[in-house]
Amino acid sequence: MDNNHRAWLAAASAAGQGGLSALAPPIYRGRRWAAHMKLEGDFSSDAFAGAIARDPNDGASLISTMSVTPGPFSNGQTILTLLLAAATTAIYPASDDGSNVLWAVFEIGRTPVGRDPYTMAAGFVPIVGRVGNA
Repeated sequence: MDNNHRAWLAAASAAGQGGLSALAPPIYRGRRWAAHMKLEGDFSSDAFAGAIARDPNDGASLISTMSVTPGPFSNGQTILTLLLAAATTAIYPASDDGSNVLWAVFEIGRTPVGRDPYTMAAGFVPIVGRVGNA
């Protein structure tokens, strides 16, 4: 596992934004990826953005953005749907060590209505499978 972003994840964890203990489901190269986050409260009118990167402190290491869509507020909760298209995951880069597992980080940003954006969640996400697996 790459450790060059451990300090960033530790800071995210300390801020209550996920971090070192947050692990997203694996992304398989060449396959559609979807995940859900259940949030307590009404987030249905907020704007969200998601990103997958090798190193969160280096804009050049961005692997891709992801779709983050809030569902309706129901029973005291809002469910976010995170989505990556198969065409997007098919072109994900190789691992640095030849293992076909690239450890990346995810970041979910939230912009509440009328307020400034902030990082709401962050953590590790493994990218697996053969490169060019379309």
